[in-house]
Amino acid sequence: MKKTFIVILGILICLSSNTYAVPLTAEHLYTFARQKNETLLYKYSPYINITNKNNDTAICIAAKSRDKNSFNLLKKYGASTKVECLQKMLSTALNANSTVSDGTFLGMGKLGWG
Repeated sequence: MKKTFIVILGILICLSSNTYAVPLTAEHLYTFARQKNETLLYKYSPYINITNKNNDTAICIAAKSRDKNSFNLLKKYGASTKVECLQKMLSTALNANSTVSDGTFLGMGKLGWG
């Protein structure tokens, strides 16, 4: 009887603690960067270049948001600047001499927006 009770109790505990994992998204990674959460960026750095339904990576979201700090932090944790979404942005950038690699994109100079 005691053994049966323990088994049933174990099953109930397992069932009650069953949680569903939320899939990691590019938006999550951008949020981690925006919040300067380097612990989570390090933890998820193997997935730093995952894309969302629009084929944007976290670094693309940072660029579109004109968020240089997040952009640079994502680069620090391995985000590629050679992804399709950034290449498209470069082709239509306001500043023809801008580069993505140093954060001078969409008309933003090395010292920030003027």
